[in-house]
This record gives sequence, C-alpha cells and structure tokens, in this order.
Amino acid sequence: MDKQIVTTLITGIFSLLTALGSVWLKDLLERRRLVPVQKPTAVQEPSEEKVKHPPPVMVSGWTWKRPLFVFFGAFVFGLFTRALRPLFRGGIHWETLIAVLVLASASLWMAIDHRRARSSFWPYELEVLALWLAWASGWSVIHGSAWSDHIVVSFLWWLGCAVIGGIVVSIHTRKMTT
Repeated sequence: MDKQIVTTLITGIFSLLTALGSVWLKDLLERRRLVPVQKPTAVQEPSEEKVKHPPPVMVSGWTWKRPLFVFFGAFVFGLFTRALRPLFRGGIHWETLIAVLVLASASLWMAIDHRRARSSFWPYELEVLALWLAWASGWSVIHGSAWSDHIVVSFLWWLGCAVIGGIVVSIHTRKMTT
C-alpha cells in the first residue's frame, strides 16, 4: 500500500475516534448539566394540604445523535467536495471556497442554535470540532493523502468558527444567568 494512503486512513481513523470521543464527552457534560429548575415560590406559605409539588423540569440539550449526524454529514460533504475538484479548472478552487462558506455558515447556525437552546460553551465547541475534522478527513480520503495546505486552512477556519461561535454562545449564556 502507498504510504500516503496509509497516512490518510490513519488520519481518518483518528478523526473518527476524536469525533466519537467528543460525542461521548458532550453526552457526559449534558447529563451532568441536567439540573432541576424550580419556579420561585410565593411569599405566603399555604397550608400543607394545598401544596402540590410539581415534578422538577429538567434542562436538557441535544442528544448524541446530532453530533454523529454532523460528523458523518461533514465527512460525506468532504468526500463530495474533493470528488468535484476535477470539474473546476483554473487557479481558484471554487468548490473548496463554496464548501468553506457552507461549513462556516453551518458553524454559525450551530452557535445560534446552541444559544437559543441555552446550551453551554462546550457542546458547541465539540460539534464544531467534529464538523471541521470530518470535512478535512473526508476530503483527504478522496485526495489520497493529508495535504498540508488543506489541513492548515481547515485548522484556521475551525479556529475562527470556534472562537466566534464560542463568543456568541457564551455572551448569551451570561445574559441568561444575570
């Protein structure tokens, strides 16, 4: 087997294990986050006969299915993006630019969605990491090797999306807690 193909397969396996580990960690963090939410009680204390204790409302986030969907969807999108590369001629790789814009838009949508669902910072970060890792892995599998330019560009876009999306999620969380 060619050395580049083996390297690509090892990279893909590590990214898959990383994504699955992030899904497990996200699920663990969300289970720890399940805290009973109680409504404020009235100043008067009614008699014990009239007091009915409703079951506590649990704050829950996303299930483990969403990060898996994000990972496998981005992996297939990476495969598709690299497979389209021969159709675009010239010095500019339009298929990759469009893919990066789609992934950045998906990252922004995830940040807004986590903000709306009152999720914490880490579930968003785990999903956006799975998104960019899977896309880079899928792209590299079709390419036949891990191309350093593509990995650097993917890393920088992931970092930008992680920072900007993390700010969006954490600003909203601070407003909700104050």
